[in-house]
Amino acid sequence: MKASVIVVAHAGAHHLDDSLESLNSYAESSDVEVVLVDNGSADKCGDAATRRWPSVKSIRSESNLGFAGGVHLGVETSGGDVLVLLNDDAAASKGFVEAHLEALASNPRAAASAGRLVSWDGNRHDFVRGGVTFDCHAFQIGQGFSIDEFEAPAAGDVLPFACGGNMAIRREDWESRGGFDSELFAYFEDVDLGWRLWAVGREVVVAPEAIARHRGAATSAGLGDFRRGVLFGRNALRTFFSCADDECRNAFGTVVLATFLHRIAAFSQGNTE
Repeated sequence: MKASVIVVAHAGAHHLDDSLESLNSYAESSDVEVVLVDNGSADKCGDAATRRWPSVKSIRSESNLGFAGGVHLGVETSGGDVLVLLNDDAAASKGFVEAHLEALASNPRAAASAGRLVSWDGNRHDFVRGGVTFDCHAFQIGQGFSIDEFEAPAAGDVLPFACGGNMAIRREDWESRGGFDSELFAYFEDVDLGWRLWAVGREVVVAPEAIARHRGAATSAGLGDFRRGVLFGRNALRTFFSCADDECRNAFGTVVLATFLHRIAAFSQGNTE
């Protein structure tokens, strides 16, 4: 399977070098391409990146399409059978792409594979396993625990979703399920896609050796706490009502909406508990 690694950058020129340098080993590969999406960056980071790494295919959007929209633009530009997503503030480990491809090849029912994100020093988990609440808020189980303290899931174990900062998905599954919901802009687009994959009997499996070091929230912090909070609440609500079937909506829709209103009221008053 040929792979396209897609990196979306908006305001991350200062750490983008680490990400692209970690992928440089694939520069001469005929089976792996690296696609950089310059997502409306003020510094036009894609121009500088392609001067330093000529093998990187760069495409620019004049406006910020959000993470979801940026990935879609990268997918449209790419040609791989498997789409591998890596955050612009993350650096891939050796064998990163191969580990994702092996996970998918070993699990025919799997549409996507979930890699692991660790702290920049490699000592602590960032994303190792995800969980979802009844109202579609997602959280990272084991985040912040040391590598030795919290055991990672085994290869082939199933998860509800893969973190969009380190995941792979077969192109045919991406296209058949419509990829990320671009209206989400950022946050929970991976949760939404995971639900839609599972709804048609496709799985998300663990690729534990697809490891990337991550500068936690280095990119997302630029949005600011208020905008991030609004996106969290809105996107969780949209995910539930977009993905739930009639039976699920009838059973939980009222309490999901009430919880959303409670969260928004608390957030507007500066109470995040």
